[in-house]
Amino acid sequence: MGGVIQQVNLYRESAGQAKLPAGVRLVLVSGVVAMLAVVALAVTGEFYLAGIEAERDAVAEAMQQRQQQVEASREAATALTPDPHLAAELERLGQTRRHLMSSLVAVSREQSDKGKGFAAFFAGLGRNATDGIWFRRVKLAAGGAEVVLNGQTLEPALVPRFLQTLAVERAFEGLNFRDALFERRTAGQEAIVDFELRTAIAEEGGDAG
Repeated sequence: MGGVIQQVNLYRESAGQAKLPAGVRLVLVSGVVAMLAVVALAVTGEFYLAGIEAERDAVAEAMQQRQQQVEASREAATALTPDPHLAAELERLGQTRRHLMSSLVAVSREQSDKGKGFAAFFAGLGRNATDGIWFRRVKLAAGGAEVVLNGQTLEPALVPRFLQTLAVERAFEGLNFRDALFERRTAGQEAIVDFELRTAIAEEGGDAG
């Protein structure tokens, strides 16, 4: 006896094509959009940071160049070429001062008191030697009562200070420098002042002559 075979197809085509609910699709789309936005922001941020770093490097380089220019200008301002005439004049005055100082030392060694000459006067001048003052001529007469000092300086204010320190020397006690002459002359970029100091007796003697 032959049997009857019947095939039953339980598969439904519509069941394999079931669609996602609208809410789920909206969530998925929103997630994809958000992810794309994050990626876009990240890329934009990278470009922005790169631009800021480039601008920072440019500013730092410009500041370094300006600093180098300032340093170069400062060095150029301080490295001035000395005036040759003034340098020669100062060297000559320095030699005159050294020669006078050696002469004062020699005189003070040979004569130890006022009674033997003018050693005390020269020794007093030597002890009160002031940097910035150069003596070109010293005249002593009348037993030390007549004194004439000729010299040069770049700072006239040093002369009164020198006289104040000289007044404490015993050899110069009682002497009154009443006449002081100053003459300014230009040597290069600076002015040299010639001065002459005279005691009262020397002043009267000069007027009488």
